[in-house]
Amino acid sequence: MIVEVDTTMLARLARRYGCAFTVERIPGDFVVAGMPLVAVHAVGDTPPGPVDAKLAEQAVEVGVERIPGQDVGFGLRQLADIAERALSPGINDATTAVRALQEAHDLLRRLADRPDRPRIVQDDDGTVRVHVRRQSFASHLDHRRPTGSH
Repeated sequence: MIVEVDTTMLARLARRYGCAFTVERIPGDFVVAGMPLVAVHAVGDTPPGPVDAKLAEQAVEVGVERIPGQDVGFGLRQLADIAERALSPGINDATTAVRALQEAHDLLRRLADRPDRPRIVQDDDGTVRVHVRRQSFASHLDHRRPTGSH
């Protein structure tokens, strides 16, 4: 699971190697061993020197579980889980379910106002060094249950 992306470290490496990086996955994405995490791009007409891919990938933290922070979708997932459990026959706590829905509503409202633009890190002269996709608003609305869940 992608946990966090250190864009400052990537920008520093990009300047050192004379290149730009695109982070291929976003926080919350599931990844398997050996999956590329960062792509290297030329800046202008000058091809980048040999880049240590392992060094660049150290800026992308991988973990076994999603965590809050850069993974906004995880917070929405947690709120949905709280509401669902609160309404289960064994608990039947409508107040907690309503509160979770109110928080989800507030988060979605804030996300709706945020542009679906990627995070970009640029040098002072405007040279793009790092490009990280963000989860789109539409994808936050399209949280489906994994097959087989109840």
